[in-house]
Formats: sequence, structure tokens, C-alpha cells
Amino acid sequence: MHSLLILASLLATLAPASPLPEATLEAAPLIPERPQLMKGEIARLDPYGGWRDDSRQDPVLLTLLREQNRWTEQQLAGQAPLVQRLQTEWQGRERGEPVPDDWLSQAGSQWRMEADGSLWQRSDANDAPRKRLAPRQPAEGYYELAAWALHPDGQLLALAEDRRGDRDYRITLLDLASGETLASLPHRAGDLLWSL
Repeated sequence: MHSLLILASLLATLAPASPLPEATLEAAPLIPERPQLMKGEIARLDPYGGWRDDSRQDPVLLTLLREQNRWTEQQLAGQAPLVQRLQTEWQGRERGEPVPDDWLSQAGSQWRMEADGSLWQRSDANDAPRKRLAPRQPAEGYYELAAWALHPDGQLLALAEDRRGDRDYRITLLDLASGETLASLPHRAGDLLWSL
């Protein structure tokens, strides 16, 4: 009960009103309705269904989207310093999930993948590791190594990588001897398993 009273008190306390920046006074461009009947088990009328354009070629729709984007950029312009500060802070942090210190024993060696996409190999626990693959994480932008799978012979490496943060993974097949990319498959799941 005590927490409810505190919550009610917080909700009742008005925050001081701050004047809105000039940019927020302009109304967003209106999106006119284009009703379309959506058929199915239960038919319904979608007021904006007529705007669907899978070809992305409708000039009226493209103009409307450009206007919406311009308005959004104008509204967010005042937050640019905050965005820059947060991006700088985010870029400075270590990325990816913490990688365990475990080494994979396979193909007569021990292997370890780091969160930045670098691959390390050693003969045994007493041997100094050597880098087999340079970090794949870009200097800027998002990077997540979702999964990696070493071929049983130790010659090929498959990676599932996300470079946008949308969990739409790209599977990349690498030749470890040459470093050459043998295949790159976009729009995949992050699960990897070799089939022999």
C-alpha cells in the first residue's frame, strides 16, 4: 500500500513545463487515408491499406515518405548533441556478450572466438595463442557475433553476424588458410551446425 501512495504522489506531481523548441511547433505531414478491404476469415477495412507498395516505386508514396523523414529529422535536430554524446559513450564500451574463457578442442588444436569476431588458436593450454582471424567488428556501428562453428577439419569457419542490431543475421563461410570469404548468406537465423 505504501508503494501505491508513493506512486500516486509521483504521478500527481507536475513536472515544470519547459518551452518547446521552435521545430516542434510544426505539425507532422498528414497521411491521407487510402482505404482497402482486407480479405480473410474476417474481412476488415484498413484505412491505410491502399498505401502498400511492395515495389517501392509509387512516386506519391515516396514523396510522402520523404516529407515524413524531413519532418522527423527537423524534430530530432535539437537532440543531436545528446545523440552524439550517447553514441560516443556506447562506442567506448566493450561490445558483445562476455565470452567465456573456454577453449574448443577440435582438429588437433584449441580454438577460442572473441566478441569482436577474432579467432585464436593454440596447440594446448601451455601454448601461446595465435590469432587466426582478425577482429571483424567495425570501428563504428553495431556488431554482434551470434554464433560460430568451426568445421571438424579446422579449415573452414562459419560465422553468424548481426551488423545492424535487428537480429537479421548474415552467415559467412571463411577459409582459414587464405582468409577468403567463400560464401555470404544474408537474412538467416543465427544457428550454425555443420552437416558432414
